[in-house]
Amino acid sequence: MTIFNTAGNILFKVGCLKVAASIVVASAGGHKQDWSPYKKQLYSDAVKYSVFNSIGIIVSSLTTTSMIPAVLFLSATAMFCVPAWYKCFTDSNKLHKFMPYGGASMIAGWVVLAFV
Repeated sequence: MTIFNTAGNILFKVGCLKVAASIVVASAGGHKQDWSPYKKQLYSDAVKYSVFNSIGIIVSSLTTTSMIPAVLFLSATAMFCVPAWYKCFTDSNKLHKFMPYGGASMIAGWVVLAFV
């Protein structure tokens, strides 16, 4: 087994566990009846993009030996989804400044995946 196969196997598992974690996170926010429609939509969008990033990690683990797409998808979750969830739970915009970078990272992950 080569390093790339091992890394691919690890990334596949990380992607699958991220999908599971996204479902847990969705459940945590799904029971917030007192949230405004804006918060509910923001939370839902962050969960959706977290799943898209997880799928990107899984696909990259199966189609390339490059770590770049997976790192971009992980970065996208950290910089877009996490700040959105943080805002919903805390009403703080403290991490909001990272969200555009997370969005760019998501786009870059899919573009890079298409060409590596």
